[in-house]
Amino acid sequence: METMKHFSFFLCLGFLTVSCAGSGDKTVVPQYFDNNLTSVSSEISMQDLVERGYRMDTVRLRNADGAERLLISDVVDMELADGCIFLLTADSKIMRLSSDGVFCGYVGTKGNGPGEYIYVNDIYLTPGGDGICLNDVMKGTITYGLDGTYKGTRKRETPGQIVTSISDGQYVLESVQVVMGNEADRLRVMDTNGNVTSRFPNHLLFNYTPKATVTAYQEYKALFRNGAGEIIYHQMSTDTVFTVRADVPALEPRCCFVFQNEAAQSDLSSFANISQKVSMVYDYAEDASFRYATLIEPGWTKRLYLIDKNDNTAYRSAVNVPGTETAFYPKWQSGDKLMDYCLSEEEVPYLIILEKY
Repeated sequence: METMKHFSFFLCLGFLTVSCAGSGDKTVVPQYFDNNLTSVSSEISMQDLVERGYRMDTVRLRNADGAERLLISDVVDMELADGCIFLLTADSKIMRLSSDGVFCGYVGTKGNGPGEYIYVNDIYLTPGGDGICLNDVMKGTITYGLDGTYKGTRKRETPGQIVTSISDGQYVLESVQVVMGNEADRLRVMDTNGNVTSRFPNHLLFNYTPKATVTAYQEYKALFRNGAGEIIYHQMSTDTVFTVRADVPALEPRCCFVFQNEAAQSDLSSFANISQKVSMVYDYAEDASFRYATLIEPGWTKRLYLIDKNDNTAYRSAVNVPGTETAFYPKWQSGDKLMDYCLSEEEVPYLIILEKY
């Protein structure tokens, strides 16, 4: 995810301050301001989280014989399945590992034939959890069993779209991302047969000028499920976080982030002039206790903040991977498991899992 999102950030722009009141009962949801977060001096460490009932596990990723170091270019996406781990690497390979990190083989191969893929940007579990789906930009969604057996391909109605997905048993939700930014949909819901049941239109369209060389934020891996089973959508272009009600359908605001250095929503030509002053939520996750907001702050610095959901107290993260000086960032989420990927000083790959018990 790091590789794709760094690339996306250089290409894109689109801030919009939105109302954070619910549409029905007008319930006001929390708002967080960048100057309030960046001025926070209180830190929270791993020891502080241990005292609150958390633990951090490290899973060493290795070959079956353990003789040679497992080579991984970088991890773009990952999924935890029943008894196995799937990794999408930066060189567009899909690795299947056991739950304790032993490499078992690859899923599919690159190519134009049946069951082969061209460029995969996202992986997700099938609605029943008994397979893994690959979102290929050109070919559509390719499905395999958990053992890597090819099951079939569903072509996308509009080829060339960058799509990230999540399933909840009854529905498959797709976050639609097109490099040109002016796509008709930004989020859509499908049944398990692939029929679109509802669409959420793009809230922000751009006026292009000869100087406008950047596009809307690609909302990469913007969908995840928390421990309560809720599907959560982080809309990067407004820095608003929604609960998705696929059966209604509806987007219900959970919280939003408001920044001072916002640009006109339809003028993209000014991005180069303000890029060093931009603040944005680069990643978002949450569990029962905290909201985890990874901010890109002015000067292109990255920092994680933990916001207590009970009293909205914000903390500057001092959480490191055990035994290292490497900062922990929750890049992926499965239930209340928050996950990161890192290399040790000896370049041994590890999956890092933070979870409350």
